[in-house]
Amino acid sequence: MIERHFLPIALIVLFLSGCAHRIDVQHYPFGSPIHHAENGIAFIDMGFSEDAMREFKTALSDNPQFSPALAGKGIYWAIEGVPDVSKGYVELAKLYAAKDNEKVLALIASMRVSLIIADDGWLDRVTDDFSKIMSVSPNNDRALFWMGVSLIRAGNLEEAKKDLKKVVELEGMYKREAERYLKEIK
Repeated sequence: MIERHFLPIALIVLFLSGCAHRIDVQHYPFGSPIHHAENGIAFIDMGFSEDAMREFKTALSDNPQFSPALAGKGIYWAIEGVPDVSKGYVELAKLYAAKDNEKVLALIASMRVSLIIADDGWLDRVTDDFSKIMSVSPNNDRALFWMGVSLIRAGNLEEAKKDLKKVVELEGMYKREAERYLKEIK
């Protein structure tokens, strides 16, 4: 009797596991600080700020100077409307970024914070951060996406299209969002 009921359950589990988002455990081992920081960014992108903050705090519990989590907290505080705290976390993320990928993540956070806060000189700061990223990681889909969004906000739609088309070509994490923006700005 149990065997007869086991097959449908096993098929459902296999189907769901095949559709699930997969994490590259070599680069983002489950439970590691980078895993929590990346989850936090994903939660921010989905609009779940409190869940994002929980992930950033978890990432920082083992290493209070973990740059990607500090960068994420910077984005969180920008969304919450606390620009001074936000900028402080981004500066800490830049300061503690030891590896190139951490430096890139800190600069992407800086781009996002500048875009969210949008105070005087925001586009210049975004462009400067973007240039630094491109010198190290010329096909960084995240930087290209946020540069494209910034250019849309600044009214430079032709340049934005170039960056967003590149994001689609690279098939990165913001591919669908880039496609949506491209449809909107035709």
